[in-house]
Amino acid sequence: MSGRKRQAVAPLRAADLAKTRQQSPPVVERSAPEVERRPADAVTPVVAATTELPERKIKYSQNMDESVHENLELIVRLSRRSLRRHVTKAQVLDALINRCADDASLRDQIIDDLGSR
Repeated sequence: MSGRKRQAVAPLRAADLAKTRQQSPPVVERSAPEVERRPADAVTPVVAATTELPERKIKYSQNMDESVHENLELIVRLSRRSLRRHVTKAQVLDALINRCADDASLRDQIIDDLGSR
């Protein structure tokens, strides 16, 4: 400890607190700024901006034969080389399903393949 002595602090008395409250500046109440008032029918409705929500994804898992998996991997590799970007198995399956839904002849070929199994 240093050689300095602490000064004793006198406790505050109720009379001292009342005196400091009386000395503080008065609180000035300010009114809110005036707002231009318009009739209710003149108010234009706020139209929410239409934002596209992300498409809802549904998880689907499938067990496939090794030969089917190898063919899928081949298509994925060929797609990556051709497009020079990353392509997932899910993207290949999505494209195949969408193409099948749009192309009647492809759809018929797949149905024929399923019928012959």
